[in-house]
Amino acid sequence: MTNTLARRRGRVGSLRAWVGFAVAGLSGWCAPALAQPLNTEIERLLSRSKLGTEQAGVVVTMLGDTPGEDRLVASVGGDRRFIPASNQKVITSGAALLVLGAEYSFRTEVRVAGDRVIVVGSGDPALLDPEMLAKSEARLTVQGVLRTLAGAVKRAGVGSVSEVIVDDRAFDRVARHPSWPARHLGEAYCPEVGGVNVHGNLMSLFVRPGASPGAPPTLTVEPSGSFIEVENQARTGTKEANTIGAERTGDGNRLRVRGVISAAPAGPIEVSMRDPARYFGMLLAEALVAEGVTVGGGAEGGARAWERARTAQADEVFEGAKTVAVVTTPIADVLKKCNTSSNNMYAEALLKAAGRAVTGEPGSFENGATVVRMMLSERVGPRASSSTTIADGSGLSELNRVSASTLTGWLVAMARVEAVSGVFIDSLAGIHEGSVRNRFRGHSLKNTLRAKTGHINGVSTLSGYLTDEATGRRVAFSVLTNFAGNNDRLSASMEFQREVVKAADAWLAREVSAESRVLKQGG
Repeated sequence: MTNTLARRRGRVGSLRAWVGFAVAGLSGWCAPALAQPLNTEIERLLSRSKLGTEQAGVVVTMLGDTPGEDRLVASVGGDRRFIPASNQKVITSGAALLVLGAEYSFRTEVRVAGDRVIVVGSGDPALLDPEMLAKSEARLTVQGVLRTLAGAVKRAGVGSVSEVIVDDRAFDRVARHPSWPARHLGEAYCPEVGGVNVHGNLMSLFVRPGASPGAPPTLTVEPSGSFIEVENQARTGTKEANTIGAERTGDGNRLRVRGVISAAPAGPIEVSMRDPARYFGMLLAEALVAEGVTVGGGAEGGARAWERARTAQADEVFEGAKTVAVVTTPIADVLKKCNTSSNNMYAEALLKAAGRAVTGEPGSFENGATVVRMMLSERVGPRASSSTTIADGSGLSELNRVSASTLTGWLVAMARVEAVSGVFIDSLAGIHEGSVRNRFRGHSLKNTLRAKTGHINGVSTLSGYLTDEATGRRVAFSVLTNFAGNNDRLSASMEFQREVVKAADAWLAREVSAESRVLKQGG
């Protein structure tokens, strides 16, 4: 990293000057006209697609041995600003990596202060994420980790706990961005984000048919706790198609299940969690009781221990607290799930963590976005920064705007930062991973692809790298499409993106071959 975190903190005062920075005087900023063969090919691909010329922006840049040798080889609508959807994650994750460093780990501590247990979070999005736990060497489980944390408290000599306090003040408590469309808010891909997260901030409901037609199905919720209430209005069917569904009701985490289930679904029904920080505290309180620690006193030894869990108050101080257990997640693991799995909550956690690291204040959508704009200015240039609108970290917001030129410039810049480039590029999906796999199913490339897809209503995007592994020659590309219409436009957009990448792949292969011939002749 060129600038240390300490130096960035010295510029905290300048952050305020960035807030509300106006986009002005850029209407005349246009890419130079190109007569390159690849540019002509992309123009041809666009003209024969179902997309209008104003609905797509494409830039392809060949990385040179030094920044001065980078070569713009294609730009079609490259400076038009588009909604990026999940291509926003490319910028967010890179900025967080630059600020936090490749060796950074999110850290959650369990501390003891007298008869109180305090959980101190740093916004780790992977805390008790079942997918991440399953990939661990020990193949940990949610309940296994909770038992380990509770056991650490007991081994510290604590036999009775008055309350479990979850300190989630690393981030503010704005759990969702105000610009996220209402249609997203009830979906599993749009959970809350906080200073302490748990299980991806989702409740997983496993449903199985009952013993006979008409009987209620059996239900299991993970993470499980006695405080979870489920209103089961569903029934077991015979041969009907499954219509089973679940929703959260009220202000808490009460679930209502409706519909018909005839055959067990392949996976769980996922419902976003309310107040994940307190949810984690309630889980830990019950785990403490299971380990023989009394929570809240009383003759029953804490039968309703979860009631003794709360979040920290705004100005609360915990003096003399001793750390008894720590859970860490390397940033490389977080980036991989952010970019390859396109997890929105992970992206927002990275955004807020970057904001917190630079400002020293609770991470927020606002200070995170400001830090991202600062990184864009430093690495790509002030013009790229001022022409980009950063609303959130994941790309769910339809207020985000970025050009293919800026996105490609960002990819080029990230590839040049030796300290983080490997982690960043590896976090992007390969041709057989994530949604990139779907875009290229049945297709092959000569070079190695690492890319990020994006899709929300009326938006489809694809940005990344193509690399010749033998020579290290690399191109960065961005293909952004915004459209209005039906699924035909979506299909046309994805086909256009794929064909652009295939054309860039063929172009790079020819360039490498030509360079090889020149070297042989010179030898």
